[in-house]
Amino acid sequence: MKKKSNLSRKTVSKFVHSVTASKGLDSLGKRMIRSLGIAEESVPAEIMTVEFDSLGCHYQGIGVRNVNRGIQFCGTSFTHPQITLGNAGITLLEQGKDRPSCVFFLTFMDYLHYVTSHPDNTTLRFSDIIIVNDWENFYSAVRACSKYENVYCCLPGTLVGNMMFLTIRDVVKGYCKAVPFIRETPKDGVGERVSLRETMLARPATAAVIV
Repeated sequence: MKKKSNLSRKTVSKFVHSVTASKGLDSLGKRMIRSLGIAEESVPAEIMTVEFDSLGCHYQGIGVRNVNRGIQFCGTSFTHPQITLGNAGITLLEQGKDRPSCVFFLTFMDYLHYVTSHPDNTTLRFSDIIIVNDWENFYSAVRACSKYENVYCCLPGTLVGNMMFLTIRDVVKGYCKAVPFIRETPKDGVGERVSLRETMLARPATAAVIV
């Protein structure tokens, strides 16, 4: 098993070079998707295999572009969820022209876990997807979702996640609903809420259904 890097996200990002990104997922990316418990058939075309070098180490993983052409990268060799390669920004995945609804996620891995858990969810299928990617992009993401009539917030069920939802609800003039992430439902039927870090680094997450 490859040893995980303990370097900070900022340190690794600062010295990134030789970035390569495939169009879609190659065999390496598909293996990683499967290792994370994500259904390969549910992965959107925008997700790609990404490789880069930093501080003498070679990193491999998956990623998605943000609106500023940077890449949000997630790799199993990191002790932290994801880093930004290049310019920071939100990710916007448009499902069609002038969609009235959007679903709001904190990271693209949250999004991938959700589509795996709910492949037949029609709201998700016919809504634009807004992904914050990093805390510094939060207000840009809020502005982006303010134009929609319906906003579904699929955020961690933590104090921070709840505060994010309340902020979005205050800005959005239309319908706004919280859809908190929960871990696997135990035998007593009660879902255990977990943090974003636990959701991404532990076993695959499930989430409450958007209705």
